[in-house]
Amino acid sequence: MGLPDAGRAGGFPHVPFDAARHFPLESRGFAGAPTMRLLRIRPIRAVLRWQVIATVALTAFAWLATGKHGALSAALGGLVGITAAVVFAGVASLGSASNAGTALLAVLRAEAAKVGMIVLALWFVLTTYKDVAIVWFIGSFLATVLILSIAPAVRDR
Repeated sequence: MGLPDAGRAGGFPHVPFDAARHFPLESRGFAGAPTMRLLRIRPIRAVLRWQVIATVALTAFAWLATGKHGALSAALGGLVGITAAVVFAGVASLGSASNAGTALLAVLRAEAAKVGMIVLALWFVLTTYKDVAIVWFIGSFLATVLILSIAPAVRDR
């Protein structure tokens, strides 16, 4: 006893797909609206909040474990990651996305700015702060960068 034939190849019913309805370029909270600012949308705000919480927690733990240099190192590492998120959101919201190509360019430009900012900030801290506790600095930085990577999973409602 098989499944009833729905009149299509493989027995699957025909379901119309409207790409404009399911994947709109002008969605709330993405680069679709030319005047939209990414720092105001819920996913970015949530990620920034989580990054600050993680940085404060790691800074407090580093203070208890290793003292002021560990705490300052953890705070600076978290600050690098938080600043990278702000730079990404700011640069991504500068461009307009009238089509998929310009939206992709805006995201790629924002990603390049984020990576450039990270490289400069890491270089600046590591060359100017001689007593950096490298484990706390890199650990806090990595925690904030990993938190940033979950932004697409946050719902915009």
